[in-house]
Amino acid sequence: MAVEFSHLRQDLCPSFNLEDLASGSLHAYLTQEFDIIPTTANQDMEAIACPQSQAHSLGIAKGGAVLHIHRTTCDRLGRPFEQVESFYRGDRYVLQAELTSERLQS
Repeated sequence: MAVEFSHLRQDLCPSFNLEDLASGSLHAYLTQEFDIIPTTANQDMEAIACPQSQAHSLGIAKGGAVLHIHRTTCDRLGRPFEQVESFYRGDRYVLQAELTSERLQS
């Protein structure tokens, strides 16, 4: 359904071990091992034609529709610690959002 690349700051998690993630969450691991607590993220999303390198991994033809996401995640101190690039198959992913008026919350 998706291919995701996560790049972490080496200075904040110098002894990162990918094998420790075999059955867990990246953010849970970073919190437990390095006291990195994710608090905010900014991401851009756009529909694009899938590049060849990701198309093969996703099992779709080059140029097939994908949702391309770039995200920067920051910790509780406001430090950016992660850059993520994701490719989601356009035929298997639905973007869902709940929109609420501030006036209705009073």
